[in-house]
Amino acid sequence: MKTLVDLLERSAVEHADRQALVMRAGVRTIRYSYSDLEQRAHAYARLFREQQVGAGDRVVIWGQNQPDWVVAMFGVFVAGAIVVPLDVRSSRTFVEGVIEQTSPKLALAGKEQAVILRELGVPVLEFGSFNPTVDALVTPATIDSTTLAEIIFTSGTTGDPKGVMLSHGNILANVIAGLSVIDINRSTRMLSLLPLSHMFEQIGGCFAAVAAGAAVAYPSSRQPAALSRTMQEWKPTFIMGVPQVLTLLMNGIEREADAHGKLKLLNGMRTLASPFPERVRRLIFRPILSRFGGKLDLIASGGAAIAPEVQLKWEAMGVAVVEGYGTTECAPIVTINPRADRRVSSVGRPLPGQEIRVSADGEVQTRGLNVFGGYWNNQAATAAAFDGDWYRTGDLGYIEDGYLYLKGRKKDLIVLADGQNVYPEDVEDVLRRQAGVTDAVVFGLRNGADVKVHAVVLESEPGSASAAVRSANGTLDDRQQIRSFSTWPEEDFPRTHTLKVRRPLVEAYLRDEASTAAPLSVPASDADVLLRLVAVAARRDGPFLETHELGADVGLDSLGRVELLSAIEDELGVYVDDTEVGARTTVALSRTKDGGPN
Repeated sequence: MKTLVDLLERSAVEHADRQALVMRAGVRTIRYSYSDLEQRAHAYARLFREQQVGAGDRVVIWGQNQPDWVVAMFGVFVAGAIVVPLDVRSSRTFVEGVIEQTSPKLALAGKEQAVILRELGVPVLEFGSFNPTVDALVTPATIDSTTLAEIIFTSGTTGDPKGVMLSHGNILANVIAGLSVIDINRSTRMLSLLPLSHMFEQIGGCFAAVAAGAAVAYPSSRQPAALSRTMQEWKPTFIMGVPQVLTLLMNGIEREADAHGKLKLLNGMRTLASPFPERVRRLIFRPILSRFGGKLDLIASGGAAIAPEVQLKWEAMGVAVVEGYGTTECAPIVTINPRADRRVSSVGRPLPGQEIRVSADGEVQTRGLNVFGGYWNNQAATAAAFDGDWYRTGDLGYIEDGYLYLKGRKKDLIVLADGQNVYPEDVEDVLRRQAGVTDAVVFGLRNGADVKVHAVVLESEPGSASAAVRSANGTLDDRQQIRSFSTWPEEDFPRTHTLKVRRPLVEAYLRDEASTAAPLSVPASDADVLLRLVAVAARRDGPFLETHELGADVGLDSLGRVELLSAIEDELGVYVDDTEVGARTTVALSRTKDGGPN
């Protein structure tokens, strides 16, 4: 087995009639068996060839997770072309940079994304608007393990995204090594929560599942009520998630327990249950775990560091949490904690065939068959990424007893709690273009498990920072939203002799400012329930106004907004779908005739 097309063919033979992909879309449920998956992938490949897509051509996939996202991807592979996956929340500016670099022959996209792509001159097929005829299988293009399978773009600067080139062999090496450590099999029922444009989800929630003959379900929404219904119907045994998702789900459990006066009991039960085997713990917490379908056995966490207390809470209920570490450039997994010998606070041991070392300056470096071949049309960035044949991860860490422990980023990359990456220079560049701003420095500020984008603004006009931040957020990606800011108190930032900002001194100022700040509190009055819930979600008391945006003014990221919607549903009984709420949605409090929130 040398390519992902080989993987598809083998699974279609070994697991032909077994369920592969499932999604409930309104009253309709999409179900594809492994045989269906192969046949539809070939139907897509035939359609692509009719669109003059051939070997080596680039095909963009930009849309929400759904079974046909996976089908289309395999169809691209069968056609011998290259997938260019885009995060559904990508900004137009970022997409323009990707399109300019790759010159895609075709794109598959959601309705909103298709509008942008057509404006950029890219031929588009909209998901849901066509249904390729399933006929005889086509002859796959001639490819091998060295053939480029995907170009996944990360952004070093807003106008210059870098494309990570992953071959079929890179991806397969990671799949095979991962399956030797994590037990995914024919009886595994997975729930896909992360974007398929993210390699962590592709490897664990797609390619590994296909290799093992597992079944994967795609929820139609991440809104808590819809997600809970999906989990109760699907009864997943395995979830791939980033730490913020696990924190969000745990917060929901604890909020419900607190509402019934049982939070103290819940904490006591965790303590008492911890010494028992996992099977016994799951029986003890069966009433709670039933909200997740009652079969949840394993959670794989990646993308960012999980708070030990969150991991231990899940473990106490009998759900094993396995944390790993990797980068897109490594397709993506480098290390993982083996379930039988996992260590809290460590990101685990190297996968079979993977080597890691720590350089003299503390940087984690790695090599193996899964490591990428370089950045698309960017030899300088490729050369800078390697020390010989060792990939420079840019992370600081140490190895103890064969386990890797991370200490932080070597550079300034901000890793949000949901695993998304934010490059400070992207945000700084946008801020500098705003009226009243001379310069800006952006950091990731941590508050417990939460990490928020914080800007320190050097104003050219006193009082201009607030309007500048709001204006900048209007053009930034959802993940890049500036959730808090402060102004620099002097005429200029401290600088080196080459006029670069001395970031450590600015960061030290921020720490001092935070240490002297007044403690945060929640409004004591329950009269305005909605504003109280907004304050709780923001972890500060505002004050908040109806015109305040959930991103710039309240400071909520995507999962923070989902947590707010969950609290609103719990306390007010009002369902709001998460797809209708974004960073620029305002608090917009409406009232009933008696003055209560509506």
